[in-house]
Amino acid sequence: MEPAQRLPGQRIQKPALKLLKESKADPAAWFHVQELHKALKFHKLTDKKEVPKYDFWSLSMYWQTKRVGLLQKQESGFVHVTSFGCTWCKNIAMCAHAARMFINFVGGDKPVAKCKPLDDEVVVAYLDSLTELVKAVGIADSLGLSLEDIEI
Repeated sequence: MEPAQRLPGQRIQKPALKLLKESKADPAAWFHVQELHKALKFHKLTDKKEVPKYDFWSLSMYWQTKRVGLLQKQESGFVHVTSFGCTWCKNIAMCAHAARMFINFVGGDKPVAKCKPLDDEVVVAYLDSLTELVKAVGIADSLGLSLEDIEI
């Protein structure tokens, strides 16, 4: 079987589902889960023409592995910031949506000087949380779970 066809094992499922259960009890986290889930279910990116365009950010699309790299325009050129993805993700649109959520969190599509510093403690925590939520939502979807199936 191809890796994307195999279901995640218990070692991967348990922490992902635990994170989603914890997120359901936190309104801010649950909002993010819902947004990622909507993007996974209802947004489609099948062609590079559909990829969101930014003036001060760029998305590197890895279509085969369903990953999105996020780059920020700095004085030296574009610098890789992070990437979003999940081995079991069925739709790259969720990863592109996560990138948009992060861009909005740090200040939007603006020059680097007008954005929150990427090494700011709050920004780092948000990025870590968002990255883990992307994985968890992708894993839950691969298991056929809906958001209603997540119990506190």
